[in-house]
Amino acid sequence: MKRAIAHYEHGELGYRPENDEIVCTVGVKQAISDAMLASLNAGDEVLIPAPCWTSYMSIVAMAGGKVVPVQTDPADDFVLRAELLERHIGPRTRWIFLNSPSNPTGAMLSQSNLQSLAELLRRHPGIRILCDDIYHRLILDERPFLRLSALATDLRNRILTVNGVSKTYAMTGLRIGWAIGDVDLIKAMTIVQSQTSSCPNSVGQAAAIEALGGCQDGVSRARAFYRRRRDILLERLSEVPDLKLLRPAGGFFAWVGCYDLIGRCDKEGKVLQNDIDVASHFLAHGVAVYPDRPFRAKVICAFPSPQARSVWRKEADASPEPSKHCKALRRHLPTSCRPFPLQGCTDPFTARSRRYPVVGLLLTRFRSSACERRGPSRYPRRARQSARSSSDAAV
Repeated sequence: MKRAIAHYEHGELGYRPENDEIVCTVGVKQAISDAMLASLNAGDEVLIPAPCWTSYMSIVAMAGGKVVPVQTDPADDFVLRAELLERHIGPRTRWIFLNSPSNPTGAMLSQSNLQSLAELLRRHPGIRILCDDIYHRLILDERPFLRLSALATDLRNRILTVNGVSKTYAMTGLRIGWAIGDVDLIKAMTIVQSQTSSCPNSVGQAAAIEALGGCQDGVSRARAFYRRRRDILLERLSEVPDLKLLRPAGGFFAWVGCYDLIGRCDKEGKVLQNDIDVASHFLAHGVAVYPDRPFRAKVICAFPSPQARSVWRKEADASPEPSKHCKALRRHLPTSCRPFPLQGCTDPFTARSRRYPVVGLLLTRFRSSACERRGPSRYPRRARQSARSSSDAAV
């Protein structure tokens, strides 16, 4: 398993990791958890750019650390800037998390972004960097994926790269992830793992070995599939008034600004004062939405209901008519009256005002449950056969 990981990762890492620099885990979530449990003392701070994956905060808290959210700017497409990050660094900062492409915004760090971050990190030698690269093969625009470890070789001993097979190969349930980093940190993480899960399951390892080393044509087809879904989604959402679209560069999420809905009234006259009110309004009309709180950002996160999700299973040549989901959004937008003035309020998607909350909407995943069951990114048949025949651990 470790040899397969090293072969798979060495091109983008800029070096080939040795076996003692790799730990195979029960998904990426355990890789992050083991790293935090192995390295944090009570009160140590972890800087996490927001919006972010919801589990980051809980994992840090469980390890006794303190989460310091770094609120990225929608005017910058939620891309983390070095000068913003530096303002949050303190004497107890121990880790910085980087997730590119990002869940949930789809934002990607460019070469200039990474180089600026590297310069900042060189001035703070006591801080480690966790690079969550789980979406690195799901870049939807024509741009290269760059890793900090390849651009800043002098920082490699401080970088922990985590990855897995859940997203690229739609093997979520088999729970195979890994971490690559400094020998001492990997050793400490292995000790933590030995007292919790012991090791990843042998069936998942066998399937992951075949997926990592097998034909990658399915990944290219899945990426093209997600790209078509994204383009259809953005095209149809553009027909809904008062929503501001952010084009995701990677992943399979779309983040849509609904700032203009705050302060409006529904048909019963209730004022929508925050993200929960807006989420409740759409839920009451059959559009499944999710408030922002877990993402540590002043946003609203929405996912299509089971009925609406089927719309996104269609191919790219689907009917040009707006989907039922987008029609529902448009039909149930609250009225335009604002019962109270918003003094000094500036639209944050065109300016940098912080006098009124930034509000956004995460509308859908491009990948559906149907794709996970039988989609183009499903791991090869040979992997399933090998998984069935495997009876011992590969690590």
